[in-house]
Amino acid sequence: MQAFEIATYARSTRPLPDILIVEDQRVFLQVFRAVLPRDFTLHVAMDAATGWKHYLQHAPDIAFIDVQMEGIDGHTLAASIRALDGNAFTVMVTANGDAATLARARANEVRGFVTKPYSKKKIDACIALFLAERDGIVAPGSRINGA
Repeated sequence: MQAFEIATYARSTRPLPDILIVEDQRVFLQVFRAVLPRDFTLHVAMDAATGWKHYLQHAPDIAFIDVQMEGIDGHTLAASIRALDGNAFTVMVTANGDAATLARARANEVRGFVTKPYSKKKIDACIALFLAERDGIVAPGSRINGA
């Protein structure tokens, strides 16, 4: 936990956001990486357990989490992150944007919801919301893309 506390402190001093992507399908991971700005630090995990380890080690500013993964699903990971870090900025990504999936994401207090195939516009909107909150332009706790 000491590593997480140090990483959380470092988060407040970063000029650009660190982003964690938790996605178990390589093709979607490649597409996702292609639409993200190149100057951001990216952490990539292909399952929720590895995503959790990355979150503890790096305290990323934004975590984009796939909903459906083998083993631990994205909803469970988002709930664990929220329980640990009340300032977490999580965004769920999924091919299934049905009402039940959206309701569960809301219950986990995610900040954004992006459906596959990934849209640069939707991903950029989530990052812009994070930056606006960080810079005090909008109130903390805002949501985007149906979350």
